[in-house]
Amino acid sequence: MFPETIQECLYPFKAEKLFIDYQKLAVCTGLGHYSPYIKLVLHPDFGPWISLRGLFLTKEILELTGPLTTPVPCLTCYKPCLRACPVKAVTETNYDFYQCAIYRNLETDCLSSCHVREVCIIGPEHAYSTEEGLHRNKSSMETLRMYYKIAKI
Repeated sequence: MFPETIQECLYPFKAEKLFIDYQKLAVCTGLGHYSPYIKLVLHPDFGPWISLRGLFLTKEILELTGPLTTPVPCLTCYKPCLRACPVKAVTETNYDFYQCAIYRNLETDCLSSCHVREVCIIGPEHAYSTEEGLHRNKSSMETLRMYYKIAKI
């Protein structure tokens, strides 16, 4: 797609005119599977090491790909993610984002990377560098503090 065909850009972190669930859109277009445990889109090659940062609207007719037809990898995995979180924020039935945010606000071992992401068996070679992890986690922590009204420590 060429820049002149882009009509508009939307971003999930801005107050946009309409709500778009980027994760559902990514799954519907075949970008990956939604993990029922870590609540992220898992790309077949990059695993949890992708970010959904924007959406381009165009009048171009694009080829439809549809969702992946392969099984969700989490369902047959030995699930190291369920044991990796220091505060057990991730379980078979829940991801306690509040508990995660409270811990991340107080402790430093989650500053540059999420333990749960680190142990995912898909795409570990694509893990963020320490510098990139620090940048991304700083940004997400600011969002969590605003959402949960957590004071910065």
